[in-house]
Amino acid sequence: MPSYVIEELIIRLQACNKGVGTLKSYIRLDEQMIIKTTRGMITVSMTLLNCQLQEPAAITREEIAVLAGQFIRSGKRLDEEAVII
Repeated sequence: MPSYVIEELIIRLQACNKGVGTLKSYIRLDEQMIIKTTRGMITVSMTLLNCQLQEPAAITREEIAVLAGQFIRSGKRLDEEAVII
């Protein structure tokens, strides 16, 4: 997957979630792409990334908003699961 496709998707996610940050790295695991940004991470299906590559207009604003809501900010999950003894 060309990195510009992931960059374009991140730009679209930023329109719904300003806290997404910018691309740091990504790795493909089977049919998923794990994308790390300067502020966290998100897992995106290869189907959606292929759509972003071939026909970006087919991804609706609502789909982008749902995906942006799945973004995990760095440290957030750790804070939520932390147990203070």
